[in-house]
Amino acid sequence: MAVPVFDRSGQVMAAMSIAVRADRITLAEVRETFLPALRKAAGGLVTRLHAACGFVAEREPPPRGVPPIRP
Repeated sequence: MAVPVFDRSGQVMAAMSIAVRADRITLAEVRETFLPALRKAAGGLVTRLHAACGFVAEREPPPRGVPPIRP
């Protein structure tokens, strides 16, 4: 399972992913257990990358379909 990491223009610049053994957990359990944390981690990375580049996320809207970044 993977989530995109966006640059300040809204383009995908990377992805964060997680892998688990299919015989240990169902896809539904992976989504419920890991997807929220993965999205939060990707959002945190975007926030840190934007801060390092002098970009303030609140000045520009997030890309369409991407929830706002919360520090």
